[in-house]
Amino acid sequence: MKGIRFYLALFAARLSRRLLRLMGRQGSHTPGDIARRIDRDFLKKLDKPRHIVCVTGTNGKTTVSNMISDSLTKMGVSHARNTYGSNLEQGVIVSLLASADWLGRSKVEYGLFEVDEIASRTIFPALSPQLIAVTNLYRDSYRRNAHTDYIVSFLNEAIPESARLILNADDLISAQVAPKNERRYFSLPRLPDEPEEKSAIINDLSLCPVCSGPLQFTFQRYHHLGQAVCDGCGLTNPEPDYALTDVSADGVAILEKKDDLAHRYPRIGARIVEMYNELTAVTILRELGFKPDAIARSLDGVKVTESRYKETVIGEKRMLVMLGKDQNPIATTRALADIGQLKDAKSAAVLLINQVVDNEFSSENIAWIYDVNFDYLNQPFIKRIGNGSPRYKDFEQRMLLAGIPPEKIVGAVDEETLAKSIDISDVDVIVLITGTKNKPGVAKAEAAMVERLIALAEPTAV
Repeated sequence: MKGIRFYLALFAARLSRRLLRLMGRQGSHTPGDIARRIDRDFLKKLDKPRHIVCVTGTNGKTTVSNMISDSLTKMGVSHARNTYGSNLEQGVIVSLLASADWLGRSKVEYGLFEVDEIASRTIFPALSPQLIAVTNLYRDSYRRNAHTDYIVSFLNEAIPESARLILNADDLISAQVAPKNERRYFSLPRLPDEPEEKSAIINDLSLCPVCSGPLQFTFQRYHHLGQAVCDGCGLTNPEPDYALTDVSADGVAILEKKDDLAHRYPRIGARIVEMYNELTAVTILRELGFKPDAIARSLDGVKVTESRYKETVIGEKRMLVMLGKDQNPIATTRALADIGQLKDAKSAAVLLINQVVDNEFSSENIAWIYDVNFDYLNQPFIKRIGNGSPRYKDFEQRMLLAGIPPEKIVGAVDEETLAKSIDISDVDVIVLITGTKNKPGVAKAEAAMVERLIALAEPTAV
């Protein structure tokens, strides 16, 4: 029995959702908040789609979920998806209400939800997902989940035994999650001429997670991702069920262990992280039973979400907007590594406009910047590196410790001021490393830079 409390919560949530939509606020998670306040078990009682997939992990869950959602849409498969709202319980409630009738009965067959790792404690038991994918597990925000063992403890507690897991075989941390569950592994073997990255400051797996002996990497892609073996207990990476075996300019091949057949798919993005995201998405779709040809057709034309990566050419200059994520040392380091490997940039300016929290209620733990490899930017072609935040002096100190010459370092009190003031006259590439929470600041900085680039391009156009 759902009870009167459930229906009161349902009525109040639907009414608030309608009012918010009239106000133009489709992304609000307020209806979910209201429903939970009236009935704490609202999500558990709410009708669900027959097939439910959850995507969690430190990095990539939004991009993977977007790829799957785009694929399902192109295949004509209706589904609930927490595109709006959040990856917390409130956002899941809002997305389910959006695909339900006035009595809360689901009108779709599939539910696709990205889930914050810590929020999994309440979401997974309430949803009982058929599939749970863990993209990867790294240390993240120091204020919430700075240690991988801490994150794993939440997932082990939350994951139902009935869920089949989709796990990264190249990540021995996430590969060990919920060991009793049925699982499928995906892997991106070393690409031809792919270099190792052994210089990253963060490696959360220098010791074996089973016997605590030293791990030996036979190939270290970056941080703790790659192929490793423990000489003590013999632990090594699991055999993948899905492996990306071939990469060309326009496609990738994914080998499936069950039938030893490789199927080709359009290539979505050029970077390693994007290959991992596509591999994860294809693995999930295959485990749901969709055919390779149908998946390939549905992925044709799909692109990386612009909030993650965007390229704009104005006049003779190119602007890249890359996600670094707020106070996340791994995501920021990956962005800096990509910038340092730009092969077609003669000269560049880099602007860090990640969120910094400093007010009367809270102050950012600035220690995370000391886990970021700023030395990846210490290259001749990078002419200037700027930070736009009230803590720009902290970033300046960190860059100096990374060996970056002081004349290259620029600071400003906010993102927009930095974008308006940094010298871009002698560079051909401008890179904005953005966060996810301070969207107004990011939008202002990007708009200011676009305005400057247009002004610089006008004489060329005449």
